[in-house]
Amino acid sequence: MLLFTFSSIGLPGMNGFAGEFLLLLGMFQRGWSEAPLEWACQWKAISVLAAFGVGLGAWYMLWLVERVFFGNTS
Repeated sequence: MLLFTFSSIGLPGMNGFAGEFLLLLGMFQRGWSEAPLEWACQWKAISVLAAFGVGLGAWYMLWLVERVFFGNTS
């Protein structure tokens, strides 16, 4: 289960890393350097929200592993 969890959160060296890294790299590159003027603010906000979502997803998956293997620790 830990192996699948680490893969799901995009740990470097696992299969989920390439997809998450390339997605975020493309979004930040497009939002901060290549964006048309009328869309720049929206693309920047979307790229920041996507990075926040990746972090939130990683936190949730690790919280899940903690609760499953170590019980209710909160």
